[in-house]
Formats: sequence, structure tokens, C-alpha cells
Amino acid sequence: METMNKFEQTVSVVSDIAGGYRRGLGALSGAYSKYVSAADNRMIDGSVDIDNCTKNKYPSANRWDYVISYSGKAYYLEVHPATEGTVKEMEAKLKWLKDWLKSKAIALDEYPSGKPRFTWVHSGKCGLSKTSPEFKKAAMLGLVLANGLKLK
Repeated sequence: METMNKFEQTVSVVSDIAGGYRRGLGALSGAYSKYVSAADNRMIDGSVDIDNCTKNKYPSANRWDYVISYSGKAYYLEVHPATEGTVKEMEAKLKWLKDWLKSKAIALDEYPSGKPRFTWVHSGKCGLSKTSPEFKKAAMLGLVLANGLKLK
């Protein structure tokens, strides 16, 4: 029998997502895995679709999409349109994630984090200028806006 890696063990003790662990990028729905590239795919410890795992428990919340572990570090990924009007929604999603980590997913919060910890991958064309107040606000929140997540 194969033993669980540290990320899978961590996920298994967080009741909200306990059954959500998937090998590699298996938790990323549809074509979303195209937004993630890894220097070495063998170093991907697994992934969890946080949104799907928590939607029944928190149906009206602005839930975050995914967590991926690469080389023993967690990367939080949200795939979402990027326009001036979506920054407030992303702020709410990030707040929900941080609150959820501190209150319901403490083991995952304590799991080592990669850099950047929180990545907002814009689906489609990015409608935010790097000089806009909204882009700067996202950056101040700790959100990295990118066209993909590069794990290295």
C-alpha cells in the first residue's frame, strides 16, 4: 500500500476538504491545468479543488478555487476574469480563504507556502492595467495577477 505524502496527510485532517486530495493537478477542473506549469511534474505533491469541496457547506461564500502542493509547498490558485470590476470579488475570495485557513483549515494554513502564495490567474484577456488603482490594490492584498502559475 502506498503511503500518503505530507500534503495528502495535511488535507486528510481538514474536514472541509478531507476527500478532495487528487494526485498531480487532478483537482483542477476542465482545461484549468493549462494555467499551471511545473519545472518537474514529479514534484507536484497533489491538488485540491477547495471551491468544489466547500460549496455545500458555504454555498453563498466567495470561495477560493484551488490549492496545489509542489515540492512540499502550497500554492493557492484562483482562475478568474481580471477586470476592474472583479477586484472586489477577488478581495472577498482572498478574505474568505484566509479566514477559512485560520479557522477551518489550520493544518493547511501551517503547511509551508510557496511564493507567490496567492495567484490570481486571469482567464481570458487581462483587463487590468499594471498602473491602475485596482491592480495596485490586488498587489497590496498579496495577490499576484498572472497568466499562469509557474511552479519551480
